[in-house]
Amino acid sequence: MSVIKYCSKEATDVLKILVDGLTEDLSGDVSKATRKFNNGGESIMPVTVEFLTKGTPNGDLFSVCHYYEQNGDLMRDPEVTFYRQVVCGPEGFLFYPASFRQDNLGIDEEFFQYDDKGKIITCWTRKQRDCATFCTMWMNNIKMQQKL
Repeated sequence: MSVIKYCSKEATDVLKILVDGLTEDLSGDVSKATRKFNNGGESIMPVTVEFLTKGTPNGDLFSVCHYYEQNGDLMRDPEVTFYRQVVCGPEGFLFYPASFRQDNLGIDEEFFQYDDKGKIITCWTRKQRDCATFCTMWMNNIKMQQKL
């Protein structure tokens, strides 16, 4: 299998803040699985973070997304899903992008193919690496805009 690209330390630091405290929603309390950051004023799009899946063979899965409304539909601008893996050492966690979606451009990309147990068996390396690189800039923007 190709090498999976993890997010940069800078992006990881922001992702840790975004997902901190989010847990699997087993109780029906959505507030534990979803968080919205809206600290940037009217000209800055809020950031919505969701806990999607716990304990996959690839780690916990989260979504980070900007939404806007168009003709009554919520549009992702963009949405990136991330796997979070626990690692030993000072980092604690590593994040890597699993998918990218930009509704207004018709982009919907999955970076992995999975076996019947959900384990990654194929990685589309260039697209996944490009997304991880994009996430460094995007997370830096989110940090600045949301005053994290």
